[in-house]
Amino acid sequence: MKRILLTTALVFAAAGTASAMNTATDLSPTDRAEILRYVPNADLSNLTSEQVAILSATLYNGDNNEVGGHIRAILN
Repeated sequence: MKRILLTTALVFAAAGTASAMNTATDLSPTDRAEILRYVPNADLSNLTSEQVAILSATLYNGDNNEVGGHIRAILN
């Protein structure tokens, strides 16, 4: 239930920024929130476009057991 509420809140929060264009080095607000859920202390500043693409793919690969470890590896 909490996950559904969190997702709904994120969708509404992101709705205002949906019309804004993201650069290749920007994570979507939803991806940013998901990464911080897995790795609360993650430094998401100064990411390369390659890191953004890999992080996004990691979030949605279907293997939720090791997402936090993969994210840490990408950011280090």
